[in-house]
Amino acid sequence: MRSRTVTGYFAPLGIVLALTLGACASPVPAGSGTGATASTGGTGAPSVTTSSAPGSSAPGSSAPADAPGSVAQGSAAQGSAAQGSAAQGSAAQGTQSVIPAAPGTAGSGVLPPVDTAPPVTSGDGVVATPLPACKSTTSKTVSAGKLTITTPATTAAPWFVGNNPVDGRGLEPAVALAVAKELGYSAADVVWTRSNAAELVAGKTSGFDVALGEFATPDQGPSAVDYSTGYFSISQSVVARTGTPAAAAKNLAQLASARLATVSGTKGAAMASAQITGSKIPAQYPTAAAGLAALRAGTVDAVVVATPVAVTAGAGVTIVGQLVEQSEQPPQFGMILPKGSPLTSCVSAAIDQLRVTGALKGLVQAWVPAAAKPLR
Repeated sequence: MRSRTVTGYFAPLGIVLALTLGACASPVPAGSGTGATASTGGTGAPSVTTSSAPGSSAPGSSAPADAPGSVAQGSAAQGSAAQGSAAQGSAAQGTQSVIPAAPGTAGSGVLPPVDTAPPVTSGDGVVATPLPACKSTTSKTVSAGKLTITTPATTAAPWFVGNNPVDGRGLEPAVALAVAKELGYSAADVVWTRSNAAELVAGKTSGFDVALGEFATPDQGPSAVDYSTGYFSISQSVVARTGTPAAAAKNLAQLASARLATVSGTKGAAMASAQITGSKIPAQYPTAAAGLAALRAGTVDAVVVATPVAVTAGAGVTIVGQLVEQSEQPPQFGMILPKGSPLTSCVSAAIDQLRVTGALKGLVQAWVPAAAKPLR
């Protein structure tokens, strides 16, 4: 299940992120327990041992009406951070433990080696250890020394720009190459392939190390594949016709008089009703496409849809901003790996490292700037 937070998703101050990495060279069976137990190593700093938790709804489950087309929306992957009372910079050195499993991360339990690398600090109280165990020279991949990344055959901006991931243009290729770099692979070491999205989610695809392409991490239940921690929040956006008063709104109060439409049965509909007080909601549409059609026809002034839908809505539509989650993290896009992959913990840790250092936020702002406009 998605974990609750009040501080936001990207590198909150005061959170100690201690990432001791799994030995990607050889998988070790996960323990039978599901809880986390704290222990104290020789340094006096606490370490956390957690078995990997399955985190997916069964393949083929129906998606919400405003979900991106590839898979059903699911849980917010919070990253494999151990949050606690450890003081700033007190990441345990020389301690062996299992990588704490993130919600939505299903698969391998891997014992990391002793970590003697110095921590990386990106801000007050925000610390993460580097990835010394996840190296291109030791990781078990489809091709030795190479990282094979597969994507759906059909892609679109801003996720893929130019439909050629080799050049790293678009959020998905940019994140993939950044993760590869964290794991010790240069852009020249990355092999790109194409796969069917539905078959990837169903675990019917082989011959790849990592897959990405707007795959939402599932909430709970059995999974045919592993999911990494999340790298993009599937928030809810308010969109309006370009050039209208609603499109120029800077806050929720300025939307109070707008004719605001929602998509029936979605999280966005509930959030709009709760947050935009006084607004007129003339209709709830069965799908996001129907809501956007009503918007273009002038039937409504604004409509709430999932952010991945909003950023691909096309010309004539302005993203006013995102409704802010009040108690839960939104669902996330995560990477898919083969079931039980020894790389799962490494990839999740690499994404978490990018989050701590601010690199992940920078990539989102560069390629999907309209997805970083909170409305309050």
